[in-house]
Amino acid sequence: NELAFVPYTCGAGLSFINCWLISPALSMKNGDIISFWTTTKEAVSFPDRMQVWLNPTNDGTNVGRTENETGDFTVKLLDLNPNYSASPYPTGYPTEWTKFEFIVSGLPNGTIPQKHRVGFRYYVKNGGPSGSVSDEIGIDDFDFAAQ
Repeated sequence: NELAFVPYTCGAGLSFINCWLISPALSMKNGDIISFWTTTKEAVSFPDRMQVWLNPTNDGTNVGRTENETGDFTVKLLDLNPNYSASPYPTGYPTEWTKFEFIVSGLPNGTIPQKHRVGFRYYVKNGGPSGSVSDEIGIDDFDFAAQ
């Protein structure tokens, strides 16, 4: 009955929403599997967008200082609804719980486990209470499976 939830009010007025949820440091190597479920409201009046990033360099939480920076999170795993479509998934954001899964690759440590983090970024231009996009997203059942 618990999930990570972020609403449009994480921005004030008209906002470029750039809110991050970062995983704990995970002992990760190439070939491991990351998965999670996400959804938004069923009637999409204000489309949402989320990105998923990997920090392949270290176990830090540096996401940069502006909405255009991602800091140490340099590997984009997913850009969900980058065009702010109100259409059903897969064009828009899922309105039913939908699972996403990724196989980790490209880590400099190869098959030797080292600590890294995954970042979920609620990333919406022209969002917030006065915006034309952004409503709410939920993330649930984040799972990391070492292979």
